[in-house]
Amino acid sequence: MAKPKESTSEVGVVVNKQVVNAVAATNYAVLGESGNEAQGVAFESMAHSLALAMQNAQATQFGAKQISSTCVAKTCAAILSIS
Repeated sequence: MAKPKESTSEVGVVVNKQVVNAVAATNYAVLGESGNEAQGVAFESMAHSLALAMQNAQATQFGAKQISSTCVAKTCAAILSIS
């Protein structure tokens, strides 16, 4: 089995070349995926905001329908009490 190549760092410490390559590959992977990750977070935030807006609209519509039903019932009661 071949011995891994080693290199000397700037401060004179011997560093295994495989470790250096692994760290470099990880850094490239993180930097390469960061744009997509940021875009995914932005899209998820937008979808959540849209869902909250639709939920708010539904709750408002439901409340308006309840008020409408109450108004119709009160108007019918008033008409019947006049007769």
